[in-house]
Amino acid sequence: MNKNRFSLLIATFLGLSILFSVSSCKQDNMLPTLEELQKRSEIHSGKGIPSNSLGKLGDFYIDSETMTIYGAKTSEGWGKGYPLYGKNGLNGKDGLNGKDGKDGINGKDGKDGLNGKDGKDGINGKDGSRIYGGEGEPAPNLGNEGDWYIDKKNKRLYGPKTDQGWSDEFVDLSAPNSSAISFADCKSEDIKIIRAIATANGFGDDFAADDLSQWKSEDIKLIWAINDEGQATLKTLIVKEGSKLKELNLNDQTVFENLKAIIIKNESLEKLEVTHQPSLRILKVDGLNAAPLAKLTIKELPELTTVSFVNLPNLKGANDYDNEFKLNLYYQYDKLTEVTIKNTGILELYTETKLPISKLDMADNKKLQVLNLDESILPTMTFSKENYPELKTIKFRKVKAINSDEYTLSIKDLPKLEMITISKAEGIMMATLDNLPKVTETTMSEFSFSPTIKGMTALKSLDLTNAGISELDVAEAAPNLKTLTLYGGGLSSTDDLKLPKTLKTLVLDNCEYLEKIDVSAYPNIEALLASMPDKPEEPTLTEVNITGATELYRLLLRNNGIKHIETGGTMYPILEGLELNGNNLSIEALAKLYKPLYNSIITEDYLAVEDVKMEDQTWLITPNGTTVSLKEALDIFKANGVNDPFTVEVYTEAEQETAQQEGVAYTYDKATGIVTFLKSGKYNLYLTFNDPIYSKIFMTAPYESKFFDIVVN
Repeated sequence: MNKNRFSLLIATFLGLSILFSVSSCKQDNMLPTLEELQKRSEIHSGKGIPSNSLGKLGDFYIDSETMTIYGAKTSEGWGKGYPLYGKNGLNGKDGLNGKDGKDGINGKDGKDGLNGKDGKDGINGKDGSRIYGGEGEPAPNLGNEGDWYIDKKNKRLYGPKTDQGWSDEFVDLSAPNSSAISFADCKSEDIKIIRAIATANGFGDDFAADDLSQWKSEDIKLIWAINDEGQATLKTLIVKEGSKLKELNLNDQTVFENLKAIIIKNESLEKLEVTHQPSLRILKVDGLNAAPLAKLTIKELPELTTVSFVNLPNLKGANDYDNEFKLNLYYQYDKLTEVTIKNTGILELYTETKLPISKLDMADNKKLQVLNLDESILPTMTFSKENYPELKTIKFRKVKAINSDEYTLSIKDLPKLEMITISKAEGIMMATLDNLPKVTETTMSEFSFSPTIKGMTALKSLDLTNAGISELDVAEAAPNLKTLTLYGGGLSSTDDLKLPKTLKTLVLDNCEYLEKIDVSAYPNIEALLASMPDKPEEPTLTEVNITGATELYRLLLRNNGIKHIETGGTMYPILEGLELNGNNLSIEALAKLYKPLYNSIITEDYLAVEDVKMEDQTWLITPNGTTVSLKEALDIFKANGVNDPFTVEVYTEAEQETAQQEGVAYTYDKATGIVTFLKSGKYNLYLTFNDPIYSKIFMTAPYESKFFDIVVN
């Protein structure tokens, strides 16, 4: 066959395929004309030459053994078959144009015959085969039995589809037939590696001949491609079901430069090493539920896009780990986007690839204990005892469902689950955690909803950072909760929290809507954290109540608008850290905190002065006419044994914050704590503490009020 004729054949076949295929990248769409076309023809398949009794006029037939296409069938039969791939021949010369013949004389019209009787309706025929098209492998739910599919991206023909679905095997429409190339055409290094593989597995004689037509394909099937130098290089390596192959070792010493796909269906596989293959895109292994393979090595595969490991009940480890299966950046899978791991013995599965996993199938891994997925599209949003009975750890980052309508994450009835960590899951709009009796730690961050929590009796730590939580009730669902983190949430008051009495740590940092904190209902509270990174222009948090919290050892409330902290006279004997800097504490509020601080620093000797941060207070004063009263603060200090707690100075803004002379601009009565102003102006009060506690705390950062106006008539 000359090159022109062969090219015409392939173009005709591919043209028909394109006509039948989609006009977009969606695999489940077809052109409207397809239905009409397929009423007239079917595609049959089998092994060997088609029988003349098979099919009807216009049908096609594919010999799956020799990959030869026959048709369209005519009244004379199937005709000569043509290979779907083969070696290109030389171009033939164009022939001379023939002369136009003369038109013949029209014949006379015959008489109309009598109308025949209507025949009986025939039995409905079976639907004809269809040819679908798209980019990449066919979707499992695409087409019916007998249909075909062309992967236009990789030039592959799949089919016919069976009751088991689409096969992994395909016809490579871009590859030459091995019968059409000679031994001399093949790259010698590829020949050497193939023979080494065969010899290592006990069927070296099958590839000993220097004539490719004498090579046997009982164990492995080879598909070749012509490279830019005109050499035939191995493009696809297929290990066939029932093969004697037990090990496949491809590494930096055995490199197929142009190998694109490795497809293995073998129950005997014991060892698999695939590394340093620069062109490999697809690696698929089916152990058919019997392969003893327990660990494999796959790395340094820069073009790898698809991996599939199925029916490998003994498989547990990969690369450097015996009991951990890791697909991550370290092993250089820069283009990996499709992962199938089904029915394996894997205990711990980790994915962290450079590109998001757009196709993930991990069904029937009943032994799985750790599931750690990064940037993946989940095939299901339900995790339960039925599919993961041994699961102990769930860790997801940036996951979403394959079905855009499925946005509820359900984790329930997992008797062995101990830890849940889920972050930045933009596709999750709701979450239910139910009947998880052994879970002790749960983190669900970067959400905009409150999860439904039930039956988590062992839960000790719940982290809902940046989850937009405005209310939460886990008092009964998590009766042993000790730590709750609501960093960056939408909470306005702790009155909207219903928590168990066991609570010890409450984290409310960066809650910009928070107005009130009251932990008096939680006597075991040990740490209360509610700081802002910077003080807002209009801070919202003004009220804090820590009455009865005798176990408190850390109180960190920086950069808020707190005016008063209610203690109810409670002492905090084990307080170790106190940060109240950047608030609006008045002198009266400081006076009320004096005794607890004195008790912790002097009496209990737990709290060091350097661990107390109270500077940068915004002390707001509202004068009563021409006076400001400090009496309440003085009385509180005196009740605590401090008779001369502070010295008062007055500054005026008009004179560049110059200290004013007592008796000229103002007077101060130490007995009554009344400051009386004698002149109009804008003033502030500057206090120097004389007691042993505040004198050290405010040694480097003075305590002073904001400026206020005085009008003297």
